[in-house]
Parts: sequence; C-alpha cells; structure tokens
Amino acid sequence: MGTKISDLPVASAVAGANLLPIVQSGVTNKATVTQLFTSPALVTPDLGTPTNLVGTNITGTATAFNINGTVGATTAAAGSFTQANVSSKILVNGPATSIYAYGSQLYGTAANGSSNAFQWQYSANTTAATYLFVKTRGTTSTAFDLVVNGDDLGSLAFCGTNGAAVCTTGLVYAKIAGVASLTSMPTSLGFSTTPTGSIAASTRMLIDPDGTLNVYANVKVNQLSAIPAGGSQTQALNFSSTANFGIFYGSGVPTVSAAQGSLYLRSDGSSTSTRMYVNTNGSTTWTAVTTAA
Repeated sequence: MGTKISDLPVASAVAGANLLPIVQSGVTNKATVTQLFTSPALVTPDLGTPTNLVGTNITGTATAFNINGTVGATTAAAGSFTQANVSSKILVNGPATSIYAYGSQLYGTAANGSSNAFQWQYSANTTAATYLFVKTRGTTSTAFDLVVNGDDLGSLAFCGTNGAAVCTTGLVYAKIAGVASLTSMPTSLGFSTTPTGSIAASTRMLIDPDGTLNVYANVKVNQLSAIPAGGSQTQALNFSSTANFGIFYGSGVPTVSAAQGSLYLRSDGSSTSTRMYVNTNGSTTWTAVTTAA
C-alpha cells in the first residue's frame, strides 16, 4: 500500500544540482533543477531589411534601434526604408516633451547644423528639389475634395521666442482667392513682416491671382547703379507690356528712347523747365514740362 504525501517528512528546498526524474515512452531520465528552470538566453531579433514600417511609438537610442536591422551593432548603421509611416510626429534631437504635438520636428544647434532640413536633387535633367504644400477639403490623406475661397494652401512661417512664447514674425503664404473649380484655381501669394513694437506679423505685399501687386507699406527703391546720363532703358519703372512705357530718370537732358507718354525725371534740373520731360514721339524726342518754381 502506498504512502500518502501528507505522511512524508517535511521536504527541504531543492538546489540547482538536485536531480528530478523525467519519464518519457517508458524510459526514465534525469535532469537537474537548473536545467529545467533556467530561462533561455534572449537574443536580439534580426529584423532584416523592412520595406514598409508602420509604427505609432518607435523610440530608442543608437544602440537600441538600427535602421538597417544590423544585429549587435553598437552604433546606428547606415540604411534606409522605402517607406516609414508614423501616427503623430517625428523628432530629431527632440526634447522628451515637444512644443508641438504633431509633424516632423528638427531640433539642434547652429554649430552642428542638426536642425537643418536638406533636400538634394540628383538627376541629369532640369528637375529641381521641390517642397510641396497640399491642401484638400477631404477628411482622408488620399482625398481630392475641392478647396474653397479663403482656404490657406500653405505657408512658410518664421518664428522667434520673445521670452515667453513662440511668435510668428515673418510669413510667406498662399491661399485660394476666388471660386475654385476643376479647371480654375485662383491663388494669391502674400508676404508678412512684423514692425517694431509688435509681436504679430501683418501682410505687407499681396500678389493677386491676376498678377496685380498690392503693397501695404511705403515703397523705396534702392538703385545700386549710378544715375545714368540722359536716362537708360534698363533703369526705369515700366508700367505695361508696351515697350519702354514708364518713368525714366537721369542727369542732363533725356536722350533715351521710350514709348510716347513716358516721363523723364532729371536729377540736375535747376529751373522750372528742366526738371521733368514727357516723350512725344515714341522715340528720343522729349518735351520739357513746366513746373512751379
């Protein structure tokens, strides 16, 4: 008759070298406690070379994540993905908590240029590197829903910190300026700057869809060349596609050929009849305009 387990003396703790019987197919073997209960050594998995990486929170250091899947590397090895999708943001040298919740963010110093965004187009043709801003009214990344009047298409914002927050102080932007359709996309282009005493950018120049230039500030032209004697066709303010119709300037009487009705401002005019001239024949004939003393 067998003995109950409860009738056995108190058992002492087993050690790693103690043997335990193992019966398999009628054959009795033995193994040590260490052999049975020691966890297997974990090895770094070889991910190979993925062509499409989809992740929501991929983090790590140079020794923890190698872009080309090298096993056991101590530094990040060179490599690339055909496509990498992330759900919210990509940080380069970023802080643990970034200012902005989404998007590609580059952080760094001027010394090492680690915050630079770089595009290099290499091909034996006329194609250049292009940065695209795309706006759609659709709710998915593959939608082509029509944009409407007033929609911003994209902008380049130049920002600085004022000691308390990030301020947008310079801006180049494009927006739909009219009724958009399958065959018509009227777009304006604006330029904004921030004056002294303010932290908000204001539009200073706007190019309408038809090319009209709107300037919302004082206009100053700094001509780098010397004032031409008699005027010059390359130093003038031309108003239309009509050849050389505009305002010319120079020293001495005008000799430049211009369209009829053009004006010439004389820098050294000393009398009421030598300060301004009007072209009367579409060539080099100019008539003095009498001005007040």
